Amino acid sequence: MSRTSSALLVGAGAVTASAALTVAFALGAATSAAPAGSDQSIVLAEAASTPVVSIQGGQGHPARLRVVTTRTERQVLELGDEGISFGSLSFAEGEIRSKRRGEVIGRYVFRGLALDSLEPGGLEDRDITVEYALPDGIILVSGVVSAPGGLPPSTPQDQVIVGGTGRYAGAGGSVRYVPIDDDEQRVIFTFAW
Repeated sequence: MSRTSSALLVGAGAVTASAALTVAFALGAATSAAPAGSDQSIVLAEAASTPVVSIQGGQGHPARLRVVTTRTERQVLELGDEGISFGSLSFAEGEIRSKRRGEVIGRYVFRGLALDSLEPGGLEDRDITVEYALPDGIILVSGVVSAPGGLPPSTPQDQVIVGGTGRYAGAGGSVRYVPIDDDEQRVIFTFAW
């Protein structure tokens, strides 16, 4: 689409509002939509070259959430050689705060599977799943992180928001982890609904 063009998808017939919005977000387009069941049109406007999530918080949904996590427990189940190696499972849990040294507002649970480990102390990839339990719902994140063998990531990492409950029901988007130290990190959720 050209910068000034837009496509009109009429909700009565070909495309439902939720399907059109899903397509729009997948294409990185800005959207405006009528309520579900309406015969009003859904307008998709061309996205800028760098997609920017610009959510007004429709139906009470946040566009962005920033928290700090502190790991309180970690265990490794070794399935092969001693030490973190291919196939080792790691589990961690900890506290969620709205700011560093702030009041605890929730908890998180982490599960990771070591996919490879090139050499002792070298980088390894881990397939991870993290559940963030907050007072208004749960956010589920998944992806692959690269980190020094047996240690938390030492560089920022990006993952995918794959769902949620409560206020975060139907959430998608991305999350960025920014390490503070071995047990603490900033977590920045950018939602797409």
